[in-house]
Amino acid sequence: MTLHFSADYIAHSGEKTHNGHKFIKQFAKQLRTAIPDIKIVKIEVLSQAANFSNQAFYVCAGTAAVIWIYDIIWVWNKGAQNKKAQKAYKQTHLGFYYEPNFNATGLSYTVNF
Repeated sequence: MTLHFSADYIAHSGEKTHNGHKFIKQFAKQLRTAIPDIKIVKIEVLSQAANFSNQAFYVCAGTAAVIWIYDIIWVWNKGAQNKKAQKAYKQTHLGFYYEPNFNATGLSYTVNF
């Protein structure tokens, strides 16, 4: 049997309140003494690993959020720049066209004021 307890584990017995890993280890020792046939293989303290994992998750999630927001702002800014370039391109434009009604091609230069 493997038991897993957090650092803030609380047990109540009658009027008493017990908490923490020290209580769990004392209880396991008393349990082994009272019931010698029971076998506790491992008591694992999860709080240190869990706290680190939890903090690492929040750091990664925060970093991902910052990158995502930066990407949205970058795309919006690039779109605004492209819109300006499109307007400038439309004002003075050298182009090639094909007119299917007359089966003709041509070269055009447009200047808008």
